[in-house]
Order: sequence, then C-alpha cells, then structure tokens
Amino acid sequence: MNKRIYTLIAVAFVGTASTFAAEPDSTMVNIAYGSEPEWRVTSSVATLDGDELLRTTSPSVGNAIAGKLPGLTLFQWGGQPRYDFGISSLAMRGKTSYTSGNMLVFVDGFESSLDNLTAAEIESISLLKDASALALYGARGANGVILVTTRRGIEGKPAIKVRLQTGIQTMISSADPVDSYTYATLYNQACVNDGLAPEYSEYVLEAYKDGTDPYLYPNVNWKKEMLRPVAPLSSADVTFRGGNKIVKYFALLSAAGTSGYFKGTDPKKNESSNAGYNTVNFRSNIDLNLARGLSAAFTFGGRIGIMSFPGGGVTTSGLFKSMYSTPPNAFPVHNPDGSWGGNSTQTNPVGDLTAKGAYKENNRSMQLVFTPRYDLDFITDGLSVSASVAYGSQMAETSEKKRD
Repeated sequence: MNKRIYTLIAVAFVGTASTFAAEPDSTMVNIAYGSEPEWRVTSSVATLDGDELLRTTSPSVGNAIAGKLPGLTLFQWGGQPRYDFGISSLAMRGKTSYTSGNMLVFVDGFESSLDNLTAAEIESISLLKDASALALYGARGANGVILVTTRRGIEGKPAIKVRLQTGIQTMISSADPVDSYTYATLYNQACVNDGLAPEYSEYVLEAYKDGTDPYLYPNVNWKKEMLRPVAPLSSADVTFRGGNKIVKYFALLSAAGTSGYFKGTDPKKNESSNAGYNTVNFRSNIDLNLARGLSAAFTFGGRIGIMSFPGGGVTTSGLFKSMYSTPPNAFPVHNPDGSWGGNSTQTNPVGDLTAKGAYKENNRSMQLVFTPRYDLDFITDGLSVSASVAYGSQMAETSEKKRD
C-alpha cells in the first residue's frame, strides 16, 4: 500500500524591513552652454569640487588643482613667489605647442585667470577636454577650457566660516658648498691632474683650515649667508553665506602671504629685497528674486597683490648662479672697514642681494557681472531668457629702488 507523507516546515524570522528609493545623481557639471546633471553629460568633462581645494595648503589655485583633474598637466617653471604658477603653465593632455599653448579660463562665464582667485571662493571647477565639449569655443578652445564657478548664497541661517593656515616651505634638495680648505685641496689636485703646479701652498691650506685670519684667508659659506632654511607662508579667509526666498548672498575676504628663501635685508637701511607675494581677495555674490519670474544675480570679485623681489638689475636666477659659482675663499663678505668684499672679476653675492635695490609690483584685478533673468514658464516649462553684462579690469604698477 502506498502512503503519501506530507511534511510541514515552519520558518520564523525576526528582523527589520527597509525601503530603498533610487534617486538620480544630483551632481551638476558646468559645460559650455550652462550646467547639466552629470548623468546627462556625454562629452569628456572632469570636475572638481571646491571643498577639495580647501584641503591643500598651497596659496595658488593652480598648484592646488595639480593631480586632481584627469588630463590636466601643470608645469611649474620656478619657485619664486607668484611666478611659481602662471596661466602658461597649464596644459590639457600634455603640451602641444612651444609657442601658443595657453588654455582658456572662464570664471562665472567670462574669461579670466586662476591667478585671480583663492580656494575659498570656488564652488567647482570643470575641465572640458574633447571636441564635443569644446565645439562652442572654436579654435581658441583647442588647448582645453577650464570653467570656474564661484560660491553663491543658499537659503538658510547666516553661516560664518573662518579659516586660518600657517606653514613653512623647504627646499626639496640643494647643493651644500665645501669650505675653503676642501676647495683649495681639490683645486690643487685638479692642477696636478693637468700636469700643473699646485695653486695653494701648505701654509695657505693650514690658514684656511684654522681660520685665524678671515680677511686674508676667508672661508665664506655663501649659501648660509644668503638663504634661510625655511620660508613662511600663511593665509586667512572669512566667508559669510546665507539667504532666504528673496535674497541669497555670499561674501568673502581673504588674505595670504608667502616669502622667498633670501635673507635679503640690509641692516643699515632696514629694507628687504627678499622675494615675496602678498594678496587680498574679496568677493560679493548676491542673488535677488525681484518679482514673480524675475530675478537678478550680481557677481563682484577682485584681488590686490603686492609682489617684491631683488632689484637694481639683479635677478633671482642670477643670485643663485653667483651664490654657487663664487668660491668660498674668493673674498670675505665685508672688508675690515665695513665695505663689501670683492675682486676685479667677481661681485659680492650678498652685496648684490641686499645693497643693489628692491623691486615691487602692485597688481589689481576686478570683475563685475550683472545677470537679469526672466522665467517664461507660462509659455513652456523650463523656458527663460537672460542676459549678462560684465566689466573687468587689470592694472599693474611697478616701482624700483636702486641703492648707491
């Protein structure tokens, strides 16, 4: 006889149920004709959030974005303050020309420079790379385009942020000069190798070694006399942000300063010829809802910069060359009467640095943009008309003090 056997299995589970709702990516990307959600952009565009820049210590926006935007190459030609970064140092996917390879930089829709900005006022940066993204810029956009959007106000309680930074810069590597005894010994060896008589006698070598007569047998470390081991840098900025349904605002005041490695101060005149760059940035962005469908945006920003470096026909590269090419036993820094040491073939590097003069350059830049907008939703959803009027100015004033 066949029997059917039924088994009843009861399973109990204790837990929680969660509901997940898929939401579209709300990240907006700046493109040539406005901004679009990231998921709708099909061209090659790299974006960088402004908050990422605040995590760096560099006072230069150009140096701060290095390595953060795929396809962007930064060439830093020198370490002198302000000249450590320039617009010609940017290249998209490698440098394509030795004569004209500058990228276009647009700030809030109008051509400007990254050198006029500070990290605290930047909302986002977009790098346009391929042909479809650059089509609207024509031939001028062949080397790439950078679009910068500055921060604007948001609805909410007023928020005040204060950010202070201070630090030091050090050289990655630099050659240390030898002393006079080592220099003279090696010079004698070079003479012997060439079949010549030694230049320095044993008496002179001992005089360099014991240092009993620093004027007749000097032993000068020109690097130590001219350079300090570190160079300070600091920055401070204050931002105000807030608004309501009628008005939204963002304001910024920022100051930054960096100096070079030269000691560069003449104690007799109390004037510094050291390289340095001090800046003050300001910005005020206001958005107004004037009436139903009618709004206006005001954008005002600028920078004041003061650059200084040695003057009197002296250049930074020339000072470094003189510092390393002048032998330690050539002459003392000062003669017994206090005058500068020197000879008929070489100048005194310390004297060139501190006693030739000082060069200063004051540069000011400003940008003002007014954009009214009227929504035409009564015709079709999303339709609007707007116009922008912009005013920009740049000015540089130079002065040089030459010392006798």
